[in-house]
Amino acid sequence: PIEEAREISARNPEGLKVPVSVRVRRMATADDKAYFICVVAETAAERGVQRPVQEAESPYRDLVEFSRDLIWSVNRKGHWTFVNSAAKYIYGVEAAELIGCTVHEFTEPDYLEREQAAYQELWDGKDWLEFESVHHDREGALHHLHFIAGARRDSAGKVVAINGIARDITEQKVHEQKLAYQASHDALTGLFNRNYLRQELERMVARAARGNEGGVLMFLDLDQLKYINDNIGHGAGDRLIVEAGRLMKKHTR
Repeated sequence: PIEEAREISARNPEGLKVPVSVRVRRMATADDKAYFICVVAETAAERGVQRPVQEAESPYRDLVEFSRDLIWSVNRKGHWTFVNSAAKYIYGVEAAELIGCTVHEFTEPDYLEREQAAYQELWDGKDWLEFESVHHDREGALHHLHFIAGARRDSAGKVVAINGIARDITEQKVHEQKLAYQASHDALTGLFNRNYLRQELERMVARAARGNEGGVLMFLDLDQLKYINDNIGHGAGDRLIVEAGRLMKKHTR
């Protein structure tokens, strides 16, 4: 076999130059057909420099890997080049499966445009920003994510990658939605409550003041509700109210 080796400069997924060694060996089959074996590896000098750095960075790499927040890096093509193990908790896939996938792989369609605009701001020169988006996991479940993203530049100041952290805030969003619902809805019937009625009346009056739009305010009373509560029990009275609410929702807008 004939072998040749040389040192060259290559580019990693982030576009940065790194020294590598290339070793090519020419082989031949039994019927004298040629084929080549090529081995590409980091240079010994590079390994010698990186080993102490890697040892020093080891505790921090462990923190990154064990974090429940998604820690990631995206290249100029918009593909993930690094994702930590939190991908399993958020997307239901191993981190290695996401490498090379587009960063919008799991983005919900309603949030795609705003998410693309946020990344474009970073590629255009913005140093960092925060935004929220909604992604789905492998099973289709939705996850509300809060992103903090920053641009990584080369020595010439050109943005070569975007690094960031994404936190799953789904539980927080569900809690906020629950509080908002409770603030405007009756717990027993699910109908809008008195607070919402007051706000709607104020909006109706404001609309009427701006033009000729009118409106109707109607009161409904349940006869003998007190009698039912006193003689059959408040549970029966509550069931009557719930049934009345169901009928109103069925027959009105």
